[in-house]
Amino acid sequence: MGETLRDLRRAANLTQLQVAQALGLDHRGYMRRETGRAKLTAEESLKLAELFGVPVERVIRARRVAEDGRRDYWRRKVTA
Repeated sequence: MGETLRDLRRAANLTQLQVAQALGLDHRGYMRRETGRAKLTAEESLKLAELFGVPVERVIRARRVAEDGRRDYWRRKVTA
């Protein structure tokens, strides 16, 4: 599996709450984005790239890892 938003956040030494506040979200709102339960907007992706000190492409790839993992989880549940 690839790099996740959590990996990027931790590498930047930030908590979920710090990132949530920087995005203007509550803790739960950011947590849902980090785990792929809610989608990031383009603006949020740009802000995260700036916060994490990485190119926006890395944030987009990390977001896709979370979203793909979430879809795979539900596929396994449905077919089990």
